[in-house]
Amino acid sequence: RCLSDWSSDVCSSDLKRRLDMICPCLTYLDMPEAMAELGGVFELEIAWLGGDAAEIRWKEGVAVAQKDQPEILHGSHVGHGWTYVRVADPDAHYNRAVSRGAHVLNEPHSTPDGKQRGYSARDREGNICTFAIQKFGR
Repeated sequence: RCLSDWSSDVCSSDLKRRLDMICPCLTYLDMPEAMAELGGVFELEIAWLGGDAAEIRWKEGVAVAQKDQPEILHGSHVGHGWTYVRVADPDAHYNRAVSRGAHVLNEPHSTPDGKQRGYSARDREGNICTFAIQKFGR
């Protein structure tokens, strides 16, 4: 496995593709409660949860969550995140999230050009998530 020595010539191309990516990082004071909310209310998959970090997935996308550690992270980052999550049906996702107690910021709506539809919500520590669908290239 490539993970033990980080040697690129040993890694499979699929594993390299998964390691070489950019992803958002969200910071929380209470990791277990935050992950419970993201999984239970917003239907995101908590792929793994350690003591001070977690991996969050939605379809092929991934985000990292970590416990706030201002002494080593150049200050506090709690509540400063914004994540865009593409969903096939923002209206249905909104209805499920509201029924589970989500703190929504608006109802699903379309942009004036009709190319995007979605809604936004705040998680328990102030990070904003937009759940939307967008018609690219139209």
